[in-house]
Parts: sequence; structure tokens; C-alpha cells
Amino acid sequence: MITLLIRNHESLQQSERLAAMGRMAASMAHEIRNPLGIIKGTADVLKEKYATNVQPDELFDYIAAEVQRLNYLINNFLSFAREPKLTPKLDNLKNVVEKAITAIKREDQDSKIEIKIKFFKEIKSFYFDPDAIQQVLFNLLINSLQAIKNQGKIEISLNIKTIKNKTFAEVSISDNGPGIEGDVEKIFEPFYTTKSKGSGLGLEIC
Repeated sequence: MITLLIRNHESLQQSERLAAMGRMAASMAHEIRNPLGIIKGTADVLKEKYATNVQPDELFDYIAAEVQRLNYLINNFLSFAREPKLTPKLDNLKNVVEKAITAIKREDQDSKIEIKIKFFKEIKSFYFDPDAIQQVLFNLLINSLQAIKNQGKIEISLNIKTIKNKTFAEVSISDNGPGIEGDVEKIFEPFYTTKSKGSGLGLEIC
């Protein structure tokens, strides 16, 4: 009983620390996002004014890429800080998957990675939170993009599973990257990451 009490106390302290970090992250994200927008707009103006096709300068693209990366980190911090409140509504899973793919292609327009969708069975519209599912798909896809760099293949499969007479929609994402490095048991823990750039929140939010 004493051991259980100590574990519960440690778990409560950890929850309080994470809650405090979440509030801090939300405050910092709000303060950072505004100047990031100014940096991005200024970089676009400078590129339009000074960049030439004869002597392209990769610094212009570097600024935009880093702003995108920081925005992605901010979105993850905000998602982590918010209390998850799902809003299910009647929607089509196929449309949500296609929106996530469009968003990931917009995130990295220079990527040559091939993204394919496989439909094993037709999935009719059902009640779920499309924004939450799209966020999960986006985080998984961004992990694949970062793992396989500029060449490779990502496959998204949609299927229907029946378990104990209940029907479920199944989404599976796979890629031909090198796989997960580090401790697989910790990949869903907040702030755990093996990347040199990353928040360690993507899979925790998923």
C-alpha cells in the first residue's frame, strides 16, 4: 500500500508539472506566433524583390522552411496544452485523409515522396471528430516525411474491421523509412524524441 501511495503521489506530481508546462507552452506559443508571421511575410517580400532565377539564393527558402517548422512545433505545443475535447459529427473518413495529405504536401512542397491511398472497403460516413483525426494523420505523416527525407513512399490504407460484432474503421500508415530509433516503449511519452529538431509531442498528441 505504501508503494502504491508513493507511485500515485509521483504520478500526481508529474501531472501537475505537465499541466504547468502546458499552460506555459500555450502562453509562449501565442507570443511567438505573431513575430513568426512578420518574419514569414518579410521573407516573402525580400524573396520577391531580390531573388533571381539566374542566381537563386537558398537562404530565402531556408527562412520559410524554418518558419514552417516553428509553426508546426507551436501547433503541437498548443494541442498538448489544451484539454482534449472531441466534437463528433457525421463525416467521411476518406475526405479527412485526403485533407491531411493535402496539408502535408503544402507543408513540404519540394518533397518527392510518393503518397498512396488504398481503399479495401467502402467506408460510409459515420460520427467522429474530423479535426482531431486530421491532426493525428498529419503528425504521423510528418514523422514519415522526416524519416524518409526526400525519397520514398508512404502508404495509407483504409479498411473496415469487425470486432465482437462491432464495426470499426481502420486507418493504417506505413512508409519505407529506416524505422523508429530509440526506446519504442517511450515514443508516446511527452517530450521524448530522438530527432535533433522536434518537440517530442507529435505521437503523444496522437
